Amino acid sequence: MNTSILTRAGVGAMGGVTIGSVISLLVSSMKGADYLPGAPGFLEGFANENTAVLIQFIVYALLGAVCALAAMVYDAERLSIAAASLTHLGIVALGVFGAGWYLQWFLPGRTLLGFAITFLIAYALMWVGGWLYYRQQISQVNEGITSR
Repeated sequence: MNTSILTRAGVGAMGGVTIGSVISLLVSSMKGADYLPGAPGFLEGFANENTAVLIQFIVYALLGAVCALAAMVYDAERLSIAAASLTHLGIVALGVFGAGWYLQWFLPGRTLLGFAITFLIAYALMWVGGWLYYRQQISQVNEGITSR
């Protein structure tokens, strides 16, 4: 297996655990003064909280690795930016919603739609931010080429 893929997956996994833990802390802080490391329904499914949090960290790591590896679709020269973006969105959405389902982030009938809207807004903002960044990078490279 290519070490670049393993490196990308490893960095993504670490990022997934970090981001997942920070979001867990933020959500817990918004709901009250006591820290709750996960959704109550998920935590209750285990003999103890430590096991539940370990499993949750593994899910966060897998989600981070999936998201990092999904970015490889942008390396495919045969895909247009629209096709690559839709493919990336699909892969990331499947990962996030799969993790959300397993970790019991959704209350029956109440939060799935709200989560989907929030996810799409966050994805769109990150996509636009990335597009603007790379557009600026390309402009700088083009300036360097024309000034020679």
